[in-house]
Amino acid sequence: STNVGDVFYVSDTSGRTRYGPAAMVKLGEVISTAAGAGGFSFTNIPATYRGLHIDARIRSNSSGGGASIVGLQFNGDTGANYDRIGTLSNGVSVSIGESFGSTLLQVTLAGGSTNSSHIGVASVDIPHYLSTASEKGVTAVAGYKMSLAAGGLTQIQSAGFWRSTAAITRVDLIDSGANMSSGGIVTLYGVPQ
Repeated sequence: STNVGDVFYVSDTSGRTRYGPAAMVKLGEVISTAAGAGGFSFTNIPATYRGLHIDARIRSNSSGGGASIVGLQFNGDTGANYDRIGTLSNGVSVSIGESFGSTLLQVTLAGGSTNSSHIGVASVDIPHYLSTASEKGVTAVAGYKMSLAAGGLTQIQSAGFWRSTAAITRVDLIDSGANMSSGGIVTLYGVPQ
């Protein structure tokens, strides 16, 4: 039997070949130390991995305590070149929506300034970020907490596409409605071949 995370080998005529999960490689981490940061950027991403993975823990300093949209942009592309579909659910309702020609790919919502312990989190996968044969696809699972009342917890599942066949060399995580608060952490990983 094998356990989750085990690596197993299959022998062939050329020797042992590694199969099974490979550990992700941390490529960078950005920690926001002051309120007012517009976002998080990772540049000069190495062209040596199969995919990219992002873990994010963020807050917004939007006024009034409301949530603000946090999204991705690639290679500095701020044009209307992003398409997305997603499901947003909380204890009160479920909504499904899609958008075409957006200026970013929404991946989560950042909790506002009402309570300093309320955050937004996201886990994002960008497979085959080096491919020049097709547009880039993204999947994300995210959530945020706004309050302890009904509907105060929200989960988001989404998929999106960047209308470009260029290899991704830069990733920006941007708060579209305001600026990030201090204490946010975003980590970028490379997924080995």
